[in-house]
Amino acid sequence: MKKLAFVLCAITLLAAFLPRLTTAQPERVPHEDPAMSQDVLDSVSLMLFYVGVFNAAAGSQYQDAQAMLNEVKHATLPADLRFIIDRYNDFSSLLFARLDYIEDLLNETSTLLERNQAEGARQKLDAAQAAITEVKEMIQEMEATTTTIIRNLGVLAPFATARMKEAYDRLSDALERIKNLIARLEQMWRTLREKYASRFLQLTPTELSLNVTPASAFVGDEVVARGRLTSGGVPLPGRSITVYRDNTPVPITTDADGSFSAGITLPYTYVSSASFQASYMPSGPDVRTFMASQSREVTISVLFYLTDLQSSAPGTAYPGRPFTVSGRVASVGDIDRTLRVYLDNTRMEEAVVKGNFSFTVVPPPQTPVGGHRLMVQIDSSGRHIGASNILPMVIDKLQAQADVETPGVVVLPGGVKIKGRVYYRETPLQDALVTVSFKNYVSSVRTSADGRFEASLDPPIDLSLVGPQRLSIAIEPDQPWYAGLQMQRQTYTVSSTNLGLMLIAFLSLGLLARRMGHHRTPVTEEEVSPAPARISTDDTRAAPEPPAPLPSLPVFRPDLTGANGRIVAAYVEALRAIIGATGMGMAPHLTLREYLKMIAPVIPDSKVFGELTRLAEFSLYSGRSQNNEAAARAEQLAIAVKEGFRGAA
Repeated sequence: MKKLAFVLCAITLLAAFLPRLTTAQPERVPHEDPAMSQDVLDSVSLMLFYVGVFNAAAGSQYQDAQAMLNEVKHATLPADLRFIIDRYNDFSSLLFARLDYIEDLLNETSTLLERNQAEGARQKLDAAQAAITEVKEMIQEMEATTTTIIRNLGVLAPFATARMKEAYDRLSDALERIKNLIARLEQMWRTLREKYASRFLQLTPTELSLNVTPASAFVGDEVVARGRLTSGGVPLPGRSITVYRDNTPVPITTDADGSFSAGITLPYTYVSSASFQASYMPSGPDVRTFMASQSREVTISVLFYLTDLQSSAPGTAYPGRPFTVSGRVASVGDIDRTLRVYLDNTRMEEAVVKGNFSFTVVPPPQTPVGGHRLMVQIDSSGRHIGASNILPMVIDKLQAQADVETPGVVVLPGGVKIKGRVYYRETPLQDALVTVSFKNYVSSVRTSADGRFEASLDPPIDLSLVGPQRLSIAIEPDQPWYAGLQMQRQTYTVSSTNLGLMLIAFLSLGLLARRMGHHRTPVTEEEVSPAPARISTDDTRAAPEPPAPLPSLPVFRPDLTGANGRIVAAYVEALRAIIGATGMGMAPHLTLREYLKMIAPVIPDSKVFGELTRLAEFSLYSGRSQNNEAAARAEQLAIAVKEGFRGAA
């Protein structure tokens, strides 16, 4: 009755809060108070919801009824309503679970009666009787809660609407269906009890014993199951007995004295125990004479040897590149064991080992980069249980490196030469595929043993290629454990046709200027008379003319930063000193080495400027960055060049 008191209290509170629970938009009735319409609709919705739940349960659709109750758990409800509704739904769920339990008990009882298993049938009948008594009390509580709801909602009051009364009638019908279901289950229980009494009161009970020896045994060993089938002390020979080893049946036939004996081999399942039970099911004429019987359950200990496995492997591996798995396997006895290595779910290696082991594993070249799982597994063998280790592993790739030289200017028609070197930490990468793309023209070569390559393209005269263009260099190492490399270089392309047209234009302009000079208007003597000469203070010689301006410095890449920028800046300072001292500037068409060759005979120390030139070339044309030590060396060389000219003066 405590459940009844609690549910009644909960429903009373639910009815008090009910006007705040809105489940749908109200359908207003003409001349009806809007506030009353809202409350009536919420009350109707609540009653109709439980009508659906109870109807599903009355049709033995307990899972559907439970699913409907679970939907309320996901509804958005005020906190003060949530507790009340959850308690009411828990009570309903318990009722449905007990009804489902009763149906299962009665179905199992029917099966046991067909098999003449009197003891099992009696136990099920007793359990079903207790459960039926419980649900009869629960349905009384449910009816009481319904009455409380109706009174608090005012369904029976004079102001109750037709919809409220209709919902109430439907809810009452649903509860009546559940009561009818309980009555049917109770009648089914009576029928089975009568069947049990009429059948088993006329049958003779049987007794079945079982003993298993030894009490403990190793996996793979044989144990002996012995027993005897009797009825009132009289042996029952020639009867079929089934001995179950962990639910695995072993059929046996009783001897002339009703005894039976059978050897049963323990499987290699490596569990700590095994259970045995014998069962006698009457068949043929015995169905009308004897009851079924079961022996007590017998449990024995199962023995086996443990295996200790220790293994290690690198945390990072590379596709196609071998790595070593090593370790030790130890167990009782010195026997060979089969060891397998799996990368994820793919078997990589298999070997027979004893004690310490070490062997090489090669991940497939197509293994994706990322986290993986390496499993080292020792198979079970006879009395020895298996073992396994799970080792996390990351599959990665080594990043290839490259130095590439590309031309700054390309004249068409003519070859585009690209050369360089592919390596990883100074180790040359042989047979790496280098693909050079220039607009729609592609050339592919492979690196030599020292990692070097030289590719050439021979595009024809194409006006669409004139101007700044991009060279794309794709490097794909031959070894799968190296990651490929993509590089971009800028070049300026001109055509010989364009150069010819420009030369013709310049010549034409020169001829035109010359002709204009021949037709210039004559000038008077005053216009061409020379200006007075500037006389020196000693009047012995004229003052010297001002010196011609120095050649301008070449313009280098302005985007160089870091050590490369410092090296180029040092080269420019040295170049400025050389031009100031010699007057020999760097023509735009000259390379740094060509200018070095031209200027070497006239500077104090050509070796110093030569070393500085090589550092500047590497910074300008190599894809790699110099270090700070090289930058400091370049700045020292620039100072040495300037001091060399001061010493010569």
